[in-house]
Amino acid sequence: MESSLEIGFLRVTEKAAIAAARTMGYGKRKFSDQVAVESMREELGKMRMRGTVVIGEGERDKAPMLYVGEKIGRGYTNGEDVSMPEIDIAVDPLEGTNLCAVGAPNAIAVLAASEKSGLLHAPDIYMDKIVVGPTAAEHVNLDSSVHENLHQMAEAYKRDVDELTVVVLDRERHHDLISQIRDAGARIKLISDGDLSAGIAAAVRGTGVHCSMGIGGAPEGVLTAAAMRCLRGRMQGRLRPLEKWQEDRMKSMGFDDATKVYDTDDLAAGNDIIFSATGVTDGDLLRGVRFFGGGIRVSSLFMSLKTGTIRFVDTIYTDLPSGVPGNDDGGTMGAWYVLATLGLYPVAGSDLWIIGAPRFPKARIVVGGRELLIEADGVGNSAQYVQAVELDGVPLDVPQLTHAQLTGASHLRFVMGDEPSRWGR
Repeated sequence: MESSLEIGFLRVTEKAAIAAARTMGYGKRKFSDQVAVESMREELGKMRMRGTVVIGEGERDKAPMLYVGEKIGRGYTNGEDVSMPEIDIAVDPLEGTNLCAVGAPNAIAVLAASEKSGLLHAPDIYMDKIVVGPTAAEHVNLDSSVHENLHQMAEAYKRDVDELTVVVLDRERHHDLISQIRDAGARIKLISDGDLSAGIAAAVRGTGVHCSMGIGGAPEGVLTAAAMRCLRGRMQGRLRPLEKWQEDRMKSMGFDDATKVYDTDDLAAGNDIIFSATGVTDGDLLRGVRFFGGGIRVSSLFMSLKTGTIRFVDTIYTDLPSGVPGNDDGGTMGAWYVLATLGLYPVAGSDLWIIGAPRFPKARIVVGGRELLIEADGVGNSAQYVQAVELDGVPLDVPQLTHAQLTGASHLRFVMGDEPSRWGR
């Protein structure tokens, strides 16, 4: 997927999170969701793609925007521009509408994207789920009992069952599940909303969560599966219609087997999956949106399956003429990310810049009062390997520059290819 799309998807969840955060504590969950949807829709419309919403706010007759099947992006602005890539999009503009409405933890804005047909168009009904991280990915099965799964997980983690923490939605339908988890000896964290956030937390070290179990929304299951593909975790789900209309809905969409277990790859089969989540309120995984004089700070988890990258991104939006603060907690991490996409990495405490692989075909930046043109010939989804580098027409043999070289140059040119090369070795 093009680098410009990656950055665009990150901005989409950031803007939706900011819009929702402005309504935090208002007690109006529908209003919070509405402003998040509108902001996400506006940002998606600016992107150079032919996007199709496969998981959204509902069917066309029930959702004014971001409905399932909606065509979105600049590729559909004036007719269809076939030069732009076809992208399937799954969104939850505000996961945890109730959480945002009361200012409770773990509300997030979420998006997953893939090449066409890379995400399952799941019916908007319930799904029985189990979600674990990479350590226990090969040790659980939805068809196994709760007791068996927990003991298999304990073995994988090399710890006792009573040292595991399982997240479960606090619902009446989970009465038996909660009893079985307690009987097995594991600890339980009951949450009022937000099983998508809980599922992601189960695959990220340091959250204190080892597994998410129970019945939640099937669309959220697809988003969770997309995250698990990037995190190398695992999610299994089985559609669970709890009412007659849900059973009818499931069958009308071609899902005839209510016993089928969908694994991670069934729910998110794409080879080029992007996942972005931005905190709205503080949570186990992400900090919420923080407003300060002259600016806004947001925290996001951004992942790409194809490049194998998992990034925790801190972003500051400001309208002050003095720009963004440059300390380790705000500004520097974002600056490093931007520089990395240009193929440059500053070595702290020295005057050296390490040369990496750029993601943009062309960029202009001002360095030391001079404009530096950076070009990457042939860069693309597969062409991610540096074959050669020139500085002002002079070939470089080593993958580094001094600060003086960088500030004195006007043109840095990369030649990219599909295979690793011997350049710089």
